[in-house]
Amino acid sequence: MIADYLIEFLQNDVRLETALVLFQANIGSIAHAVLHRFIDGLFHSLRMSSEVFQDSTFELLASGRLDFASGSSMIPGQDVHDRPQHRT
Repeated sequence: MIADYLIEFLQNDVRLETALVLFQANIGSIAHAVLHRFIDGLFHSLRMSSEVFQDSTFELLASGRLDFASGSSMIPGQDVHDRPQHRT
C-alpha cells in the first residue's frame, strides 16, 4: 500500500517524466515493495543507488525497467539465486 501511494505521488503530484533521475533505494520490506511496484508502473529507464541489492533490484533489471544500479553488496533470495542469468 505504501508503494502504491509513492508511485501515485511520483506520477501525479510531482509530475515526473517517465524516465526518473537517479534515485536512492534503501533496504527492507518497504523498499522492496516500492521497487517491485516500479515493475508494473509507468516509469522506465530507472537508475538507482543502494547499499544492498535485494530481489526487487534483480526483478527490475530482468523487466527492462532498470537501466543502471550501483551498490556495494547483494542479498539474492533463493529464487533469484537459482534463476538462469543472461549475459549480454
